[in-house]
Amino acid sequence: MTFWHETLGLLETQINQSEPRLRLLSAHGLLFSAVVWLQSQMVRLLALKRCRDQCPSLAVSELWKDDDCRELRDTMLFPELRKQHACDFFGVAAKFRTAFCLSRDEVQALACVQCLHNMLAYGGWSIFQFAEAGEGPSLVHLPHDAKGHCFKCRPHLNDEKGNKGLRVDFDPGQLPIYFGDLRTVCDAVERTASRMGLHHEDLL
Repeated sequence: MTFWHETLGLLETQINQSEPRLRLLSAHGLLFSAVVWLQSQMVRLLALKRCRDQCPSLAVSELWKDDDCRELRDTMLFPELRKQHACDFFGVAAKFRTAFCLSRDEVQALACVQCLHNMLAYGGWSIFQFAEAGEGPSLVHLPHDAKGHCFKCRPHLNDEKGNKGLRVDFDPGQLPIYFGDLRTVCDAVERTASRMGLHHEDLL
């Protein structure tokens, strides 16, 4: 099992072991941390690619640890990292799709992770009741444009009274879908890093 998949497995296990009363909080927080973690990996790859494009002879794997590259780190790598980190997740994902070769499944998974990020980042605690939601509090995202969501979200966009909103489910049946998309994007990150001669410790 790769480092990336092992880390996601630990997060998923932690959510599944949470007490029912804490499950909504733990799932929300750990899923969001997984998305932000993936974003940081993509940012590092984008910054390193930019450095290599400027200096084709550069071995990007040495930028982090070679003392001879200290000046390049200060003048080229770190400014590029700051620039990329200033972008939101959607900007980083768009650049990542353009910069690296992704499969159709990876492109779709990245779109779904973008949707998940949006739901988690802009959702709110609510007692908003959907017919299928059952009792208790839930996390609900009220999208500005419902058409912007992926196909997995559309069945949740309307309740029987016509209220528009997206209930973010964290039930045992839905979590594997979220983590499946995250793992697919992780595969793209891992393959891209490998092609650049990088190991997971180079992206930490």
